[in-house]
Amino acid sequence: MATCSCCANEREHVAALGCHPEVAICGPCISWLRSSLPRSVESTPILAVTDLDQAAAFWAAVDQDVRRWEGGGFAFVGTDESVVDLGEEPEEAAGGGTCYLQVGDVDLWHSGWTAAGYQPSAIEVMPWGMREFRVADPSGNIIRVGQPSPDPSPA
Repeated sequence: MATCSCCANEREHVAALGCHPEVAICGPCISWLRSSLPRSVESTPILAVTDLDQAAAFWAAVDQDVRRWEGGGFAFVGTDESVVDLGEEPEEAAGGGTCYLQVGDVDLWHSGWTAAGYQPSAIEVMPWGMREFRVADPSGNIIRVGQPSPDPSPA
């Protein structure tokens, strides 16, 4: 656990500033800072799933917490803040969604889902400068995961 330099809360994960490594900020404070920029937009995708237990196991494979709404039928995925929300729907209404997650370590996410048997695609360097892959959740939603590539030329 580390202390966030902004809110002073103890957090499992903080990120240090490149120019001031002694300043470390947690995800919620980074999100607050980003939203304070003029014309800033933040979005949280809602994926329709058929079974919250299956969905929770899928996200747990990449170390994400799943917090269920006490009213039922809805959950929030993320370690410090919600990155994806899940809405439980009947089979005919679930799946078919897509979201893109930009992460700090694409290899870690890829290996987590691979180890759990979810069969993500290979990691590719894309022409737009991202290393990314895609994987389907148990309901058929497509999750694309990427991080900036140090070498933006395709492999």
